[in-house]
Amino acid sequence: MDAEFVVIPSREVDGYTEENGRRIPNVLAGKGYFSWLEAPIVQDIIVDRLERDAKAPISDIVDAVFYYDEYDTFKDAD
Repeated sequence: MDAEFVVIPSREVDGYTEENGRRIPNVLAGKGYFSWLEAPIVQDIIVDRLERDAKAPISDIVDAVFYYDEYDTFKDAD
């Protein structure tokens, strides 16, 4: 699965548009991008995972991010 992730600082967002039932920054509207998680949430997920295991591999961190996106909660330690 290939994906491109775009991070836009909130100070650069001039408004949002509703696409596919989710809010997306106007600058990305109509370009095939999908709204995902806000940066502070992703940061919290990373911090949570590293607090559980300071040497967690990147694959575990990515898995935790996708878990949060699907279940709207932090993944418990395995």
